[in-house]
Amino acid sequence: MRLHRPTDLMPSSICIELTEQEVRLLRNTIWARAIYKPTKLPLGSEIWQPWMEELLQKLQCAAVAAERSS
Repeated sequence: MRLHRPTDLMPSSICIELTEQEVRLLRNTIWARAIYKPTKLPLGSEIWQPWMEELLQKLQCAAVAAERSS
């Protein structure tokens, strides 16, 4: 399959089951990258991508829900 547009890179929604520990790990990893939002790195490297904001919000909601249910 050949991708032509940036929107083709965004997959449709999928569902997976994660443990509370897995959700916390993913949330903390993305949250740590958020520190670098304003940073311009040499050679054009980007640690933070705009789509990570929504992912961080989803992971935060999942973490809160998991904490409430346990």
